Amino acid sequence: MKILHIGPINSLRPTGITNAILNLSTALVVHGHRVAILPSVPVRVTKDMIPPGIVLISGPQKYHWNPWVISNKWLDVIKDSFGKPDIINIHGLYIPFQTAIARLFSRERWPYIVSPHGSFAQNA
Repeated sequence: MKILHIGPINSLRPTGITNAILNLSTALVVHGHRVAILPSVPVRVTKDMIPPGIVLISGPQKYHWNPWVISNKWLDVIKDSFGKPDIINIHGLYIPFQTAIARLFSRERWPYIVSPHGSFAQNA
């Protein structure tokens, strides 16, 4: 199975979501799945922080002037780097890039799920 994870991977400030995505991706590779990670925030992610066997897709390089609307070219970036995923796991809520790309996935009928992590906490 080809699985794409999208989330706020941050090499400068590792967070719980970063660790969860990396550990889950590693476990999926061990079980024979093809896995890719697409960072959803414009931070520097180095290849050495990505475990072996996982494809790193280059994420946004800067914040867009209207982050709720993104180009359809993101679908081509994913297809060219990894192929069409069987399932997409979007980690977290409240990140405009993730909402915008989910809209693209819906239009193309690409299946995705959202893992809210701490986004459903009372203070969120």
